[in-house]
Amino acid sequence: MGSSSRRSLVLVLALSPLLASASERPVGFKRIDVPRAGEAPIQVGLWYPSAGAPVKQSLGLWSHEVVVDGPVSGAKVPVVILSHGASGSLASHVDLAVALARAGFLAAAVTHLGDNDRDQSLAGSRANLVQRPEVIRLVVDHLFHTWAGRGHLLAGEAGIFGFSLGAFTALVSIGGTPDLGEIPKLCATRASAPECAFVASHHGDQGGPETGAPPRWAHVPSFTAAVLAAPALGFTFTKAGLEPVRVPIQLWRAEKDADAPDEWNSGLIRARLPHPPEEHVVPAARHLSFLPPCRPEVASSVPAVCSDPPGFDRAAFHQVLVDQVVRFFRAHLGNPRSQ
Repeated sequence: MGSSSRRSLVLVLALSPLLASASERPVGFKRIDVPRAGEAPIQVGLWYPSAGAPVKQSLGLWSHEVVVDGPVSGAKVPVVILSHGASGSLASHVDLAVALARAGFLAAAVTHLGDNDRDQSLAGSRANLVQRPEVIRLVVDHLFHTWAGRGHLLAGEAGIFGFSLGAFTALVSIGGTPDLGEIPKLCATRASAPECAFVASHHGDQGGPETGAPPRWAHVPSFTAAVLAAPALGFTFTKAGLEPVRVPIQLWRAEKDADAPDEWNSGLIRARLPHPPEEHVVPAARHLSFLPPCRPEVASSVPAVCSDPPGFDRAAFHQVLVDQVVRFFRAHLGNPRSQ
């Protein structure tokens, strides 16, 4: 699309109208465990077109209106995988998951092992970075080949949405190969970089020299489109490492992102991809503005997650975000049901 694809996102809902008919569709929700040989299973949340009476439920810091364990409706339902950032969970992008389901997709959100809101045992480690895309591969394989509802799915292709470290995960999953040796290089020249502080505070090994055999990165051929929101560790992807990435990409970044600065994250990804992404810049937003608005009753207890810069309207932004992401996946995945 060239430089014309770069867009400054104006938070006016008229620029991205909601699909009124889709908003009335019941959304089913269920949790499944994806098995791993000799390891703890992967927890996954599924949102999908369904039938029945939705009930409002709390889900982490957020809420959703869903038919719990409702039936899957439709055929050839396209799949979109959601990968959260550090210390997140399957709930981290619930508003997007619901919007995708209302638009006729199945949204499958993983809880990454050892890097979630209850377990940080792998945070800051190389093992976490290598395991994340492998978890995505296992979930995709399970949905297409084992899950009881697989007969409803559009087989063979899927999309992926990743936020922060989930965007790193998505880039690997669509064919990118990072060079983890770039992490100690960054910390040697930018000791105050937020990435280096995070690794140090979590006693991780990402900032040290690599030892042992090179990582084996899991790529998922089924992915035909990707959305990257505020990608972290973007500097680990060299131009050669991104050369195999050929799927359409929608790239989002926050104007005031102090956790994954554009200069060595989104900016480098944008410059090194073989084809320019569709880019959206969110004025006044910070890194965690990509998480949904918190439930009012919990917002004051977790200000680091739920607060925003003065004048920034997270609820209005998220209506635009989910509409644009749904539009993008509609354009690049199968043909979601329109009835």
